[in-house]
Amino acid sequence: MRRYLLALLPWMVASASGQAGRPVTVAYTHLGTFQEAVRFGDECFAPVTTVQRWGWDVRISEGEADIVAEGRSIRVVARSEAGKLHLPLISALQQLGARVDWSEDGSTLRVRGMVRSVEVTANAIRVDASLAFRVKTERLDSPSRLVFDLEGAWLDPAIKFDLPTSVRVAQRDDDTVRVVVERPGVDKAAVTTLASSRTLQWSSETIALRDGVVAKPAPGTHVDPASTPPTRPNQDLTPPPTGDETPAPPPTPTTVASAIQIDGEHDNAAVLAIPLSGPMTQRPSARYEDPLTIVLTLPGVAPGPNASDDPKSRFVADLAVGDNGRGDLVYTFALKRALGFELSMAGSRVLLRLVRPKASDGKLAGKVVVVDAGHGGHDPGARWQDAVREKDVTLKVARLIGRELSALGAAVIMTRSDDTFIPLRERSAIANRSKADFFVSVHINSNKVADSRSGSITFYHKQDPLGILLAECIHNEIAKVSGLPDIGTWSDTRIYSTGFAVLRYSEMPAVLLELGFINHATDRKVIQTSKFQEDVAKAVVRGLRVYSGDGR
Repeated sequence: MRRYLLALLPWMVASASGQAGRPVTVAYTHLGTFQEAVRFGDECFAPVTTVQRWGWDVRISEGEADIVAEGRSIRVVARSEAGKLHLPLISALQQLGARVDWSEDGSTLRVRGMVRSVEVTANAIRVDASLAFRVKTERLDSPSRLVFDLEGAWLDPAIKFDLPTSVRVAQRDDDTVRVVVERPGVDKAAVTTLASSRTLQWSSETIALRDGVVAKPAPGTHVDPASTPPTRPNQDLTPPPTGDETPAPPPTPTTVASAIQIDGEHDNAAVLAIPLSGPMTQRPSARYEDPLTIVLTLPGVAPGPNASDDPKSRFVADLAVGDNGRGDLVYTFALKRALGFELSMAGSRVLLRLVRPKASDGKLAGKVVVVDAGHGGHDPGARWQDAVREKDVTLKVARLIGRELSALGAAVIMTRSDDTFIPLRERSAIANRSKADFFVSVHINSNKVADSRSGSITFYHKQDPLGILLAECIHNEIAKVSGLPDIGTWSDTRIYSTGFAVLRYSEMPAVLLELGFINHATDRKVIQTSKFQEDVAKAVVRGLRVYSGDGR
């Protein structure tokens, strides 16, 4: 799917009114400032020759620019200004996940890469950002520290990373993120020359970054066993087996889980609390095995005598308690109906909150469903040699979904029912104004290399619990009938740090369906068949019924 086509073109209004552009400067990450940009309203246009200096690969065709930048492919609408082709920077950069701000006087557009993730393992640290940054390294003693300054990067203060006490990450100034590693001897650790990149990676065999982890000693160093910190449960520090050894048994857990308690329950929600006798080696995790089954894993925890007792919740049909062979306790909850969930910790208790969706009174009839056929009009979406266009396939499937929903008594609103272009934000606005119960956007995927990927994906927004549930319910049904590989349900933050616009702006549970890859020969053949389109439409409706508790 060419999901990256620019949808909102505010400069068109300015041009139509005869408004002149204002010359401005672009301060692009660590690369410096660049002139020749022009501001129209809140948008900034830069010449193609300028963005090429940033390493962007630009191809212009019929007024549209296909751009490959920062490892991604996007598309925007180009315009001519003063005899040169210009690109809408803010629209393009937002698709790349950048942080973009105008200066107070509006004369400079500041561009920085957003830090997306910070991961710290036993002996390594990795930082990923949306745009490339320049790294400056500094060594400090008293105490021993290694400092990495990521120039041209920005850190969202609302994002919290799981970091040990030895690693700190903060915004040093407007354009620099500072990463500090504080550990004995780290100021003497080796650091190779770090080129500008979207990723900082540093590791050391002799420096342990997490408490309780034993680092390898430096060559020639004597280690006193009495001074070596104990190994945490479930922390594997042995080399991988060569094939001749018998694998060592998993470590014996030292933390024990008591019987599940009901910590509040009513018609729409219940909180299941699991008391623990001590700490876990890692945070707990939970996932859907299918829309009616939740699997909860507690690392390094053993079951107590009553751990498998029935919690007697009105939402839980059955409970199975076991282990995964790695010293982790696993709960499998069979639900009486599809529910959202939230997982958290409160002191030494694990809390699993089960949530009944608002639009789940046991019937789909009477619900308002907005069905969005992706692309349309001058925006064809993904294409295969102009013979197969995403906008045509999505419209056929969307119409079939609408027909199936109407037959069940649901109220259906189509964002488009013909070959019309609808801006991205307007698609969500239609659903919001209609106070819809669900938003379903239909798309066909595409990637850079033909025939390299096959299958269907269903996206939800960020980590919204009800969005995840809706995606699981619908995708589970699509996977049964599509005949294509099941890639799974994904958060839209795997594509953009801010997610997809149509999901981000929707005020109700919303999903975006990628039914197959238009540039894969098998997928392309299948998605054009009436059987596939009808089967998928019926599957989407079955998924909505599961979510609503209609017959399940």
